Amino acid sequence: MIDEYLSNNRLDRIKISFGKPFHIFIEEKIFSNINSYDRFLNWVSGEFELNLQDNTDGLKVFFPNERLSVSKLDSNGVNIIAEIKVEAKIINKTFKLIHKLDAIYNGVILDE
Repeated sequence: MIDEYLSNNRLDRIKISFGKPFHIFIEEKIFSNINSYDRFLNWVSGEFELNLQDNTDGLKVFFPNERLSVSKLDSNGVNIIAEIKVEAKIINKTFKLIHKLDAIYNGVILDE
């Protein structure tokens, strides 16, 4: 499963580590403006509206055995760089969550 996910030339953009008891996946996404970033946060929040959320600084979503956070790392005046961090105890569920986030990101980018 991990080889399939990383075979899409994503190895340079994703960091994977293990900090007991969680597998930790960190990926950076680039948004062309603040509106796209805000739309992404809104769509992710809507996708997981039944889960406990904290949106005081970016977005945090809490699942049983998983945590998801999206935060703005940097803004260079043109692009917004956001960090997506997924922490999970079960690695296969993590990939499903990451694929769902990728689909949301692609929808936001295509909607620009």
